Amino acid sequence: MSEFLGKTCPYCKTPFKEGDDVVICSVCEMPHHKECWVENQECTTFGCTGTIQGTSAKNAGMAFCPYCGTPHTVGDSFCGTCGNSLNGTPAPVRPTPVPPAYPTHQTYTPPVQQPLTGPYDAYIQQNTDFYNRKFRDMDTGNSKASWNWAAFLISPFWCIYRKMYVHAAALFIAASLLSGLLGWIGTVLCWAGYAVFGVFANHLYRDYLKKVTDFASHVSEPAKSKYLAARTGADMNKAALISFIACVIAVLLGL
Repeated sequence: MSEFLGKTCPYCKTPFKEGDDVVICSVCEMPHHKECWVENQECTTFGCTGTIQGTSAKNAGMAFCPYCGTPHTVGDSFCGTCGNSLNGTPAPVRPTPVPPAYPTHQTYTPPVQQPLTGPYDAYIQQNTDFYNRKFRDMDTGNSKASWNWAAFLISPFWCIYRKMYVHAAALFIAASLLSGLLGWIGTVLCWAGYAVFGVFANHLYRDYLKKVTDFASHVSEPAKSKYLAARTGADMNKAALISFIACVIAVLLGL
């Protein structure tokens, strides 16, 4: 290094100082800062084709890649770091990875949810999937609670629609007594009762179907079919008619 002190790097025009990393050209022996050679990628002497060489004893027999400055053994064809050619030999061509081909447009088709079936399908008739899912959830959670909006909002008429006439009568009588005797407090209690009924309506409905079908199993035809037809399924016409009559009676009585 001492022989280069006071000399100037031909690339950056800066004098060499103690501790600078200096390299020389293998042909004209022109000294350069290592980073200057790497940045210029060749000797600054016009027309010179020399390669970068180290100057210290530890770099004897070593050279530096003109592209990234990594040391390499003299005679190597390619830099082991950046892969560039060190003696003009074309670098090996690495195949460009080809991305897998994907369809330009994919249509998402949601899975079709199959309706649930159960032992009371023939007796429920309307909304069998809804009730089968409610019954399944109650069995899974080992609970009698399962919400039913219709049973909450129109409790007596829902019972008539489902042919649960005893339940409907009990709700009508309870609502009439509470509203008639306690006024607005009775109305609040009535709606609270409807909410409780909405929680347990699905359980009461399944229990009703079980009792009806168990009784029918001991009855012979054709009485069995008539019995089941009168007590299972859904009857919108009867529910609407009884609801209308109940409203008329309530208006007449001033309830």
